Amino acid sequence: MDDLQHNQIALKLALEVINSSSDIIVICEASPIDKPGPRIVYVNEAFVRETGYSVEEVIGKTPRILHGPKTDQATSKRIRATLEKWQPICEDVLNYKKNGEAFWQSLNIFPVADESGCFTHWVAIQRNITERKLAELANSKMQQSFEVAMQAGGIGIWEWDIVNDVLTWDHGMYQLYGISEQNFPNVYDAWQAAVHPEDRLRADEDIRNAIEIGVFNSEFRVVLPNQTIRDICAHAIVIKDALGVAKKMIGTNWDISKIRARQANIEKIAFFDDLTSLPNQRLFMDRLSQAMLISSRKKNYGALIFIDLDKFKVINDEYGHLAGDWLLVEASKRIKKCLRQTDTASRYGGDEFIVLLGDLSANKDDAKMELQKIAENIRDSLSALYSVPIFDGKTKGNFIRCGCSASLGSSLFFGQQPDSIELIYQADAAMYEAKSKGGNRVKFSKSNLLMTTEDAGLVEDSLEAGKILLNTSNNQLKLAERRYQKLKNKLT
Repeated sequence: MDDLQHNQIALKLALEVINSSSDIIVICEASPIDKPGPRIVYVNEAFVRETGYSVEEVIGKTPRILHGPKTDQATSKRIRATLEKWQPICEDVLNYKKNGEAFWQSLNIFPVADESGCFTHWVAIQRNITERKLAELANSKMQQSFEVAMQAGGIGIWEWDIVNDVLTWDHGMYQLYGISEQNFPNVYDAWQAAVHPEDRLRADEDIRNAIEIGVFNSEFRVVLPNQTIRDICAHAIVIKDALGVAKKMIGTNWDISKIRARQANIEKIAFFDDLTSLPNQRLFMDRLSQAMLISSRKKNYGALIFIDLDKFKVINDEYGHLAGDWLLVEASKRIKKCLRQTDTASRYGGDEFIVLLGDLSANKDDAKMELQKIAENIRDSLSALYSVPIFDGKTKGNFIRCGCSASLGSSLFFGQQPDSIELIYQADAAMYEAKSKGGNRVKFSKSNLLMTTEDAGLVEDSLEAGKILLNTSNNQLKLAERRYQKLKNKLT
């Protein structure tokens, strides 16, 4: 077999391989590279199957026959620029079939030269990658949606290389902390510096514990550069090597500021008076129970002060409910200013307030002196004149100077004695005695006067206590009984 026959057989085999290939193979003349572009001189059967064009329809045409409305022009320019340098190129391109259907191709083009080194043709091998591209686009959209959802949810992702102390944040973390990437040193201490000073030690302890147990769960506040405070919920897992040495932590930060604000609002509605923002009766009774337990443990006294504004109804009726509401708020502020940090003032209802004093002296006489001093300060503060704004709907800036003193009744407790209902009744009865004497005064429960530390729990008959307090006829005692029952029903 001579060389010619050998070459013919080899060429025939090559053509059979090319035609049986599932990839599109296109051969073009080497020039012109500019428009109209190199002409097609050969396409294999895969080209016909894939594009829908016949061989006759594309021979003599340029590969631009496959271009369509969404073919990327920037990609086409890159291909042409590379061809001008007679260099091979690999690009992903969006082409179109004869029926107008778009499909993605991975395009590999390389030049072919003759024996003299002159480039004569371009050979392009094209593979359909539509499924892969659609999957990539779907993943890209999913990633974008994920990032949008993370940002909308106030979530950031972080990674800490424990060994080298390198902290890596995503865009969401920088947004959470209000820090630009350029201004963040990417070390552990930089994160610590952003944590609220009051939470810093605890957050650091949570991190150190997580390195041991493998899981990080913590809540803390961060202070942004503009001094805004955010509540953060943090979760992470610890990655350890085969020897159990912690190498890195990967986790999230979640902005829970709005959740905390809603919780605080719910708590305010449930436990605080809407007008004065003082603790309501529910919260007050809980604090009274706690104070009694503490009194039992520490063996010291506590006290209640029941307060009723003397002329509130007159002012409220004459100048309207808005003026009355203003007066209640102002009175609550005056009461709070007279108290210690550990004391509690509560709006009991209407124009009545009740004050809880905890942690008084273990000596009854000393405790009573402490109680009297605070009660007198409250009485003195409430007796000062008020400048009540008048809301008549016509004029603004009108005020009326008026007095609204208060009647105060007080009662001591020691541990669980007397019980909470009896204790409130005693203070309430003492307050009524103060009011019956003309108001603007403090009266101490006469039941308390009879009790010592040892016999504080022996007063069981509250009606008898009421009789001692009021020292009046049976008709007045019946009024006291009804008052006591009303208080009891209100508290139980």
